[in-house]
Amino acid sequence: MLLRRLLDGERVTHEGRFYTLDDALCEPRPLQPHLPILVGGSGPKKTLRTVAARADAWNTAGFEDEVRTKLANLDRHCEEVGRDRAEIELTLSFPIVIRDDRAAAEARFGELLAHNGTPDAGNVPNLLGSPADVAAAIAPYRDMGFETVIVRLPAPFDRETIERIGEVRDALGG
Repeated sequence: MLLRRLLDGERVTHEGRFYTLDDALCEPRPLQPHLPILVGGSGPKKTLRTVAARADAWNTAGFEDEVRTKLANLDRHCEEVGRDRAEIELTLSFPIVIRDDRAAAEARFGELLAHNGTPDAGNVPNLLGSPADVAAAIAPYRDMGFETVIVRLPAPFDRETIERIGEVRDALGG
């Protein structure tokens, strides 16, 4: 993979169907010795095959049954390329708004959606409510092996959610 080679400090010469590089070098180098490559998406043929073969981390979203199916597809691709899925960090992203109760979180989420001129945040679980409620919604995904949740915060960023997200981590035992 050209990007991986460049990020790892190699000089790369390549002539291919889509890219031509002549003694290319990535400068300045990333601060980390190994900058992780996260691939987002869940296409069962191309995207998950790319994750299995190349990614350090994978980001997806969806309802529990959907995510289980995506994991099964990723497992199949990992087996085909001879990779242990445990080498890939599993991440999820959800819209999250934290308040003391669900009604207050739903009201704030509605304000944020209206501000952005959008009717919804897509066909994914919207985690709205108390830290305990949000943690309970995340727990089944943690049990599937997901270690990281990326919080989708529509603008303007919700300061209370940012300040209270640690309460969700604590509720998850973490």
